[in-house]
Amino acid sequence: MSLATFVGRVHELDELRLLSQKATASLAVVFGRRWVGKSRLLDYFGEHIEHNYYRFSGLVPTKQTTAQAQRDEFSIQLSEKLKLLSVTGGTCCVCG
Repeated sequence: MSLATFVGRVHELDELRLLSQKATASLAVVFGRRWVGKSRLLDYFGEHIEHNYYRFSGLVPTKQTTAQAQRDEFSIQLSEKLKLLSVTGGTCCVCG
């Protein structure tokens, strides 16, 4: 099935496809209201590309969720995906 058959998201899929064809690494941030298909769009795209694809999810926004907590969560997920040491809040998760 081609990327164009994903109904209603041709423009978004084209943008992601263009990023995936660049000779350098790219980071795409997809955001929007809940239940509009962001995760489905990325899952569909990830199934149809030939390059490395990593998907990260932010923390659920609450009054206690800080920008630093979001960055720490991204760092943890990135480290897990790439099998790297994770450093958050100045403390190495491996060393302590």
